[in-house]
Amino acid sequence: MDLPPDRLVAHTPARDGGNWHYLDDHTIDVADMAAGFATSFDGQWLARVAGVLHDAGKAHPDFQQYLLANAREPDRKHPTVDHKSCGAIHSQVHTGQLLAQVLLGHHGGLKNTGDVNVRINARISKDAERLALAWERFTAEPRIAEALAGLADRAIPPWLSRDPLEMEFLLRMVFSCLVDADSLDTERHMNPDRHAARDVAYPSIQELWDRLAKDQERFALDPAKPVTAVNRVRAEVYDACVEKALLPPGIFRLTVPTGGGKTRSGLAFALRHALEHGQRRVIVAVPFITITDQTAKVYRDALGHDHAVLEHHSGIEPRQENPEGGESDPERWRKLASQNWDAPLVVTTTVQLFESLFASRTSTCRKLHNIAQSVIILDEIQTVPPHLRGPLFDVFRELVRHYGVTIVLSTATQPVLDTITPQLAADGREIVEIAPEPERLFRALARVRYEWPCQDEVWDWARVADEMRDEPQVLTVLNTIADAADLYTELGDDNALHLSTRMCQAHRRDVLAEVRRRLASGEPCRLVSTQLTEAGVDLDFPVVMRAVGPLDRIVQAAGRCNREGKLSEPGRVVVFSAETDDKMPPGVYRTGALEMEGQLRRPDFDPHDPALFIAYFTSLYGLVPEDREKIQHNRAERNYETVDERFTMIEDDTFPVVVRYGDAEKLDRVVDDLRRSIGRPKAPVRMLMQRAQPYVVNCRRRHQQSYEECGLIEEIVPGLWEWKGGYDKKLGLTDIRLEPSGLFV
Repeated sequence: MDLPPDRLVAHTPARDGGNWHYLDDHTIDVADMAAGFATSFDGQWLARVAGVLHDAGKAHPDFQQYLLANAREPDRKHPTVDHKSCGAIHSQVHTGQLLAQVLLGHHGGLKNTGDVNVRINARISKDAERLALAWERFTAEPRIAEALAGLADRAIPPWLSRDPLEMEFLLRMVFSCLVDADSLDTERHMNPDRHAARDVAYPSIQELWDRLAKDQERFALDPAKPVTAVNRVRAEVYDACVEKALLPPGIFRLTVPTGGGKTRSGLAFALRHALEHGQRRVIVAVPFITITDQTAKVYRDALGHDHAVLEHHSGIEPRQENPEGGESDPERWRKLASQNWDAPLVVTTTVQLFESLFASRTSTCRKLHNIAQSVIILDEIQTVPPHLRGPLFDVFRELVRHYGVTIVLSTATQPVLDTITPQLAADGREIVEIAPEPERLFRALARVRYEWPCQDEVWDWARVADEMRDEPQVLTVLNTIADAADLYTELGDDNALHLSTRMCQAHRRDVLAEVRRRLASGEPCRLVSTQLTEAGVDLDFPVVMRAVGPLDRIVQAAGRCNREGKLSEPGRVVVFSAETDDKMPPGVYRTGALEMEGQLRRPDFDPHDPALFIAYFTSLYGLVPEDREKIQHNRAERNYETVDERFTMIEDDTFPVVVRYGDAEKLDRVVDDLRRSIGRPKAPVRMLMQRAQPYVVNCRRRHQQSYEECGLIEEIVPGLWEWKGGYDKKLGLTDIRLEPSGLFV
């Protein structure tokens, strides 16, 4: 196969035939698409410059020969040729140093400023002739020359100030526009079938709002939902959300007691608000995978549209297969839409959302531009790591100021935005409460009675187990995995249930389904759990026991007690000091527990008063640095890789192992396919890793060597291991050869 004469190309023909992808076509199409993506934040000129210049180096004869070699021998790996430096260096004519990182990183990710400068200087000194030849050939293409001439009218966003943090985030968003446009245009050429699968009939925001409003009418008239105090509050909160949705975009609080209907009401606010203000999508971020399924199901049931809800997190199992056992069309759409969040309603985790906002990798940053002009609901916002709140809150403010975003902070235990409140005031903004009179709502939904520990009274596991045996339905929440395992063993009840991160996601999902079944049927149900069940999980026990911990964790656990208000008396929430309190998680968690004990001594201490949490978080945040990892400094220096490394929501250093749970034959196929993928350049490794994810348990990195020496793990592919030890049907990952309490996170 020979190159067409007198025409530069950007990509080889697709494997199943077709034409070459011409460089001028690709350049213009990517520039137009990237500029279109950036219009929502006035970044279209910068995005267009990036689009025009991103593949300039492909004009060099060596790169053209590289493409020809790939076309002739597609299964052979050929030496690559740098094609990014040319555009990065020439971008300085138009934007100074602004776009060099964006252009150099559009395949490998955003690098630190110093590394980029070193690379550019090296290329200029060593490869001047090569760069000049590539640029000469690139600009000789008539359409490209015309596009370059069109860049003369400089138009950076009018809101851009000299704030280096503003510039850092703007370039991150421009990078997202370029990466997504480049990926989509390349995919359209190389894999038109896959590209066509993206073209689905999305419902409009108007249609989604109409569907939810209609479902709410049905919901309100459902005779199976009697008029109770809980349902009255839920209806009142829903109406308030619809009313407040007409207010201008900004930052809102939705302070509603647990069980007060935040999931439906928050969505009502978001859809009505987006419709009112022309916003494009709704993004709902929840803290734990245990509640993503639950939230997505509520939305799907209410909206009744196949493409209304995109669920994007690590715990998703493929829901459907086609008759031949392959990937179904809905599953294919979900995977494609997850790449860039091109859907009207996205349900994800706060880890996925927050780490994306500070990422450097192309695949992670690709979706960022679609966050602009959206409504973001941050569920259980109190779970934000306090030592990251400085950079996080600053990005919240930035999204609201310049990217058309509205943010809703939804929880019963509201933290304080201490690091940005003065800046919000300077912007002429304030945080607006959506809920009508939160104090009154909390009084109306005071469905539990707290029993606090007596001073110096410590319970051993035998005492806790005895208390559990006295109750037919009881949830006990503990601080560590080891505590949960020890209490479950002490309980000695084969019918009891256990939840912790020793168990894979599929296992935890099955246990939660069984818990809900038993609770609904009135069967005995004694559940021992770590903190997995605290925030947002829809469980309704008559009794909840909770080891002493941070105040917000205790109150969230109480939200699993008498949730529907069906008991004739308040539910019991028993808080106790455990014999292992000195071994509770260190750092902020332990600090929060100590602060809770301090709050408990206050004469006006009342966990049913939302004002308590303002005092609690104000005091707690005063003890924890707002930016412990110096992320803001590195953002200001545009050290993107360093920011990515330091912004970690989950601090434990872990590694993943696949366990044998559920369909053994299915897991064998996935593991075997992963092993066979090694060394195959076109193997679908990422897809196979996603299939394995629901059967993964994370173990502490410091134990990895000992596991290997004991034969407990075997590497499947780089970054993923198979667990060769035991897996208990109740406790999850275990092995009698090692001490279980040290294995897990």
